[in-house]
Amino acid sequence: MWYFRIFPKDITCSSGTIPRNRDLVSDSIFAWVGLTSPATVRIDAGNSTGSYDLPAGPHVVGIPFPTSNNETPYFQIIRKGAQVVSGHATWSIKRDGCEFYDMNARVGVIDSVQAA
Repeated sequence: MWYFRIFPKDITCSSGTIPRNRDLVSDSIFAWVGLTSPATVRIDAGNSTGSYDLPAGPHVVGIPFPTSNNETPYFQIIRKGAQVVSGHATWSIKRDGCEFYDMNARVGVIDSVQAA
């Protein structure tokens, strides 16, 4: 499962009110994984990347927002050198074009969750 906001918290939007709790979560892309055996979890979004070698079990990992605009995060689970799960998020992270303040997280899953 992945989750992130689509705009950084310091963006200026053209309408609405600045949300009072926008600072609660960092400008990061998060992934929650439940691994059945050790694997590498990788997240890529523009110039921001992270690779985590993890044991079996539940984990939350994350990377900072990319500094470039309109980047769609890509998630992978790699086991013994082979990619077993991968996919893009449904939304991109944007650094401009905010019409209304919306600091709600977008949440999704990669289709092949059974292989984790």
